[in-house]
Amino acid sequence: MQKRWAQFVLSALFMASVQNLAAQSSELGRPAAIDKLPSGSLYALDEQGAVHAVDFPAGQPAVTGSFPLPHGWTAADIVSAQVNGQDVLFLATNYGLTGQVSMLSTTGHALRPLWSLPNGVACIAYDAPSASLYVSSGRTPEIFRINVSGNSAPEFLARTPGSQRLGPILFDARDNALLVSDLVMGIIYKLDIASRKSTVLFGGLSSASAMRFSADGSQLFVADDVARRVVTFSMAQPRSAPRVFAKLPQFRSPSGLAWVGNRLAVSDDGARALFILSMSGSLQATLPAGH
Repeated sequence: MQKRWAQFVLSALFMASVQNLAAQSSELGRPAAIDKLPSGSLYALDEQGAVHAVDFPAGQPAVTGSFPLPHGWTAADIVSAQVNGQDVLFLATNYGLTGQVSMLSTTGHALRPLWSLPNGVACIAYDAPSASLYVSSGRTPEIFRINVSGNSAPEFLARTPGSQRLGPILFDARDNALLVSDLVMGIIYKLDIASRKSTVLFGGLSSASAMRFSADGSQLFVADDVARRVVTFSMAQPRSAPRVFAKLPQFRSPSGLAWVGNRLAVSDDGARALFILSMSGSLQATLPAGH
C-alpha cells in the first residue's frame, strides 16, 4: 500500500506540474537524450529539467516548444512512439533513488500513472509490435520489461552476468533481442529475449551513451561520450573493432543519437548543443546556431 501511495503522489505531482506549461527559452540546456517521431518533431530531454521539441524549418534545427519536468526529477532517457494512433513520449527519470518511467503526450500531459523501479533507471527502449518497454536498471545489472497496454508493474527480464553498470538499451527487431551497453567495461551485450541469455557483442568503447541502428539495420551507431566520438560497428561482424564515424572538435560529451531523414542528430550535454551530421560524418548544422 505504501509503494502504491508513493507512486500516486509522484503521478499527482507530475500531472500538476505539466498542466501549467511555461514558455521556455530557445536554448537546449543540457540535452541528455534525444529521439524523433517518424513523422513529427525531435524531442530533447534536458538535464536542467525540461523536454524541448525541435523541428527543422528550411532544414535547420530550431526549438519550437518546451515543457518542464517536476522539481527533483533527474533526466535519464526519452523515447517517442505511436500508441493506439497517438504520438507519445516515454520518459525515464529518477526521483532520489527511485526510477520512474512515464507515458506523456507530446505537450507533456501524463497519460497514465508512473511505472516505478526501486533501483533506479538508466535507459529505455520500445518494441511497438509487442507494446513493450525495456528498461536498464540504474544501479544493478538488470533489465526489466513493461507492458505498456496493461496495468502491471515492471517485470524482471534478465541479468547481464559480469556487468557493472548498464547504460543505453536498444531493441533489435530482426533477432528479437536487446543490445545493452556496460558503461564501465566499455562493451555491448546482446540479450536474446526468448532465452534471456546474454553474450558480448562488441567492445573497444570508453563509455557508450547512446545507440542507434542504421536504416537497414546493418550498422550500429554508438555515441562514446568519454572518447568524444561517434563510432559504428558492423552487425555482420560480432566482436569487430569500432570504426570512427565522427570526432568533431566541438564534441564535449555526445549523449544521444537520432535520425532526421538521412542525417544523424547528435545531442551533447557537455557542449549544450545539438549537432546535425551528414552520412559521411561531416557537420551540417548546429543548435544553438553559431555554436
